[in-house]
Amino acid sequence: MMITQTLLRQNAYEMPLAEAIRQTNDALVRNNEQCLFVTVWLAKQELSTGSISYVNAGHNQPLLAELDGCGQPHLLDELSGPVLGLMPDIPYTRHSALRQPVTSCSFSPTASTKPKTSRTNSTVMTGFGKAS
Repeated sequence: MMITQTLLRQNAYEMPLAEAIRQTNDALVRNNEQCLFVTVWLAKQELSTGSISYVNAGHNQPLLAELDGCGQPHLLDELSGPVLGLMPDIPYTRHSALRQPVTSCSFSPTASTKPKTSRTNSTVMTGFGKAS
């Protein structure tokens, strides 16, 4: 788990989200003799415009809701690609959603994993498993 988070943090600062996920996946595949995998939902929000860019690599869809209670919550249900760690050279797709620039929002996972938020308005949600 720590390796995945470290790779994602490093890659997400240096490149577009979809490429960060692809490179993280490729790094995890190289050293994965136990066939472990990770689901990831990675997002960045541009606070001035309200634009949210995200990549979903096999993770449950998060619920996007405004913290002030206005507006309807909705699932961000576009899948970008499969889980990380099992197959190399997988392309991932970046998706986007638009919120009002001044409203606050909350990402809530629909599974038991908890979001990790950094100072750069990025959210990473992860889940782990073992392929049988």
